[in-house]
Amino acid sequence: MGKHDKTEFRWTTPAVEPEKISYDPPKDEYYKARITTLEKENRKLREELDKRASWYGTGKDAFEEKLNELHDENAKLCEENWKLRNALIREAIRDVEV
Repeated sequence: MGKHDKTEFRWTTPAVEPEKISYDPPKDEYYKARITTLEKENRKLREELDKRASWYGTGKDAFEEKLNELHDENAKLCEENWKLRNALIREAIRDVEV
């Protein structure tokens, strides 16, 4: 059993024939029915999308209104905070000078 020893290969036919698989593609009626089903589903989904888009559209206006109110309130609070900070600094400086 050296490295270069040759072994003889003999092809033997299998005892059992391999199973052959045949495939018949679906007929045109299958594809037509599938397309019709998908078109119906697509129509339902588009209706749902349109319904939600109109609902979210009205909600968007209310959301933007509330968001603008929050921005205004935040700006007012920031200005008040700035005034109070400056007042505290003036009082601290006045206490130090006296």
